[in-house]
Amino acid sequence: AGLGKTTLAKRVYNNRSIRNNFHIWAWCNVSQVYRKKDLLLEILGCIHPENSKQYSEMEADDLMLKLYQSLKLNKYFIVLDDVWDIKAWHGLKESFPDDSNKSRILITSRLYEVASQVKQHVNLTIYATSLMMRAGSCYRRCSFPMNPVLLQ
Repeated sequence: AGLGKTTLAKRVYNNRSIRNNFHIWAWCNVSQVYRKKDLLLEILGCIHPENSKQYSEMEADDLMLKLYQSLKLNKYFIVLDDVWDIKAWHGLKESFPDDSNKSRILITSRLYEVASQVKQHVNLTIYATSLMMRAGSCYRRCSFPMNPVLLQ
């Protein structure tokens, strides 16, 4: 809590060079209390804001399929911010196609257990924000290089 996870994720998400490398990007606030349908609506609302009303009338399974179809064959960058429970990831992961095109999903969580459980299911690199903060002012001074590389 309060270590800068969301701030760091926002800086990456809003970075122009990141944006230029992806066809689709979306931000989803997960939090402690969540509903799968609400998360899907939030992600789809970022991708297709013009269809938000239509999506709100759909069931979660249909939304999962719509998200999958929207992302399929596109290079996407999705942020799942403040994940408290592995169930949130399990409820969404089938919606994220793996087309081996360097799409990325950035997950922030205050719970190491969540990250380690997600790692069991995908190729993932875990960065502990507390370790980055201990690295001192580099986190504050260095920000992001001109050509950042996102690791899996």
